Amino acid sequence: MYHLASLTKNLGIIVLLQLVEAGKIKLDHPMTKYYIHLGPRWENDPRIQLKHLLTYIAQRNTFNSFRPG
Repeated sequence: MYHLASLTKNLGIIVLLQLVEAGKIKLDHPMTKYYIHLGPRWENDPRIQLKHLLTYIAQRNTFNSFRPG
């Protein structure tokens, strides 16, 4: 058994950026275009793009409403 912690996040990002480099996906597209769903709160919000998920900047808290970026 190995303790991976957050290592798999980096590997996933590498694979995703290789797809971007190959022209198969774009970071500026909404995540719903690629069938990524974050649950009922943000599921169909076109403002959330793949680049927001990769950089951890999509946020919501009690002091503000959702705003990507």
